[in-house]
Amino acid sequence: METSPVRLLLRARYFLTPSLIWIESKPSLVRQIDLSVWFLIIARVEHVASYLRGSLSASDGEKKTEG
Repeated sequence: METSPVRLLLRARYFLTPSLIWIESKPSLVRQIDLSVWFLIIARVEHVASYLRGSLSASDGEKKTEG
């Protein structure tokens, strides 16, 4: 099951809320840049997680064929 960056951001709102409130008080361009950095970080984490899920699935398949 894939999780979109927006859903990850919403799940992490407890931790991000102080940062996002601080970002809201900034000028628009700075706010957009900061939010885009958050989305890049989340997308990268999601990419690594999907890679690891794929690696784990592949290693499980190898174990099943060996046994």
